[in-house]
Amino acid sequence: MGDTAREVASAIAATRLSEATRAIWASAPPEPSPGQVWRARWESSALLVLLIEVQRATVLACPITSDVAGSNSSAFVVPETRSSLQTPLVTWVELRRQLPVRVLDRCLGEMQSEVVEAVAANTHDERLPRGRLAVHGTDPSLQEQARLEDRLDELAAAAWAPVGIGGLKDLFDATGVSLAQVRQLPGVPDGDALSVRRGDRPLDAPQIEALVARTGVTADRWWEANPQLPEALIAALDRPAARAKVVALAAEERRSEIAAWRSVAYDVFSLAARQTGEATEPNWEGRLGQYFAGRGLT
Repeated sequence: MGDTAREVASAIAATRLSEATRAIWASAPPEPSPGQVWRARWESSALLVLLIEVQRATVLACPITSDVAGSNSSAFVVPETRSSLQTPLVTWVELRRQLPVRVLDRCLGEMQSEVVEAVAANTHDERLPRGRLAVHGTDPSLQEQARLEDRLDELAAAAWAPVGIGGLKDLFDATGVSLAQVRQLPGVPDGDALSVRRGDRPLDAPQIEALVARTGVTADRWWEANPQLPEALIAALDRPAARAKVVALAAEERRSEIAAWRSVAYDVFSLAARQTGEATEPNWEGRLGQYFAGRGLT
């Protein structure tokens, strides 16, 4: 866990969280909705955020901190009575940003609807005082504000799905991988080898690992040469409940979360590509459920 993720974990541990909040934190993540407080995390960057608006693929959110004395007029101070977290929180309303839903990691609770409405409108509410005015450019609160903006930039750019540029056949040709060698890759049925060699079927993680060992070409380059993942499959894996299972697999397999995400995606995509007779796009949520169940994750 990186430094910023540790900072968030320490802040959570230091706050006087209720038993209900700790139970929410430890449970399976819910579907995102306005008013919820989440930990947003991507690799080493992490923040607590308040969800203001929720779309399918993105959320409008603003960062939250617990140091009331370190706030400034860019933020509302939310009293402990106005949220389920039961601790004073600083909601940096003027730093709100669109973030991909894939960064939502753990839910902590929610704020009262009146707080969410005031934050959404960025309007004065006598029950939500602003932080103090920063009177000079070296004010520590401005440094904290800049740090939060940097974290938001990192979270906004989060992506795990490779940008498939195709050209798998060309990469096989360039590296001298023959049809016979494709047949020797793990999990390639004889009847599918030609489709794989032509670039019509995607490679999965074990196959890419074998090709890296054989050719010396990086795993990223093989991932990129794969056919593009379906947007609906990416969207299904971006949901917090699916992310939680990917994180568990990454820990179990001692690999990065991005590598685990790609592995799951291409395992599921490859299986779907091998099955014929489907007139419509597969039910990716259902297929992911079956995949995770097969890995002991329900």
